[in-house]
Amino acid sequence: CPHHCTYCQLNIVRTTHRKRPIKDVIRDLTHTRGLPWYKKKMAMLLDNNLGGDIKYAKELLGEIAKLKFWGIGTQYSIECLRDDEFVDALAAANCRMSFLGMESLNKESLRDVQKKQNKTEEYKKYFDKLHSKGILTFTGLMFALDEDTKEYYEALPEKLDEVGCSVILPSISIPLYGTPLYYKSKS
Repeated sequence: CPHHCTYCQLNIVRTTHRKRPIKDVIRDLTHTRGLPWYKKKMAMLLDNNLGGDIKYAKELLGEIAKLKFWGIGTQYSIECLRDDEFVDALAAANCRMSFLGMESLNKESLRDVQKKQNKTEEYKKYFDKLHSKGILTFTGLMFALDEDTKEYYEALPEKLDEVGCSVILPSISIPLYGTPLYYKSKS
């Protein structure tokens, strides 16, 4: 992932954004001998941020679309949804589930953990865009961020209804050893 969110273990030791050759990914997706027929029709792309290189992601999704899966799942960051071609490529590849790190509906909390790519005012628009293409949104939601307030938590259920994510995967903000959040909490 190209982002520098302070809580993420990818930021303990930064490496360059890497991607596998598309032909290797397609080989892995089609090397299914021995699987029951129905397991050959679905796939989950395990990637921290498929859209870390949006041009690559669109090209890969174009090749995956040719495989005619019943459904695929993937993970990418919300700003990828600003690119309509990326959303169309997801739909063409028969993406049925997207995990998105929403993390918070509190702008101050997002700013504090350097989740700069997320704009809370865009959430509803982008979740609606995915839903209109038949793609479920599984969204990460973090609790106990430093900027969260009692008022934020009181308003959270209504705000979650407003943005309309399909599934919420909650987590507690834990300053993992070595992350920037860890060093901030230690000081």
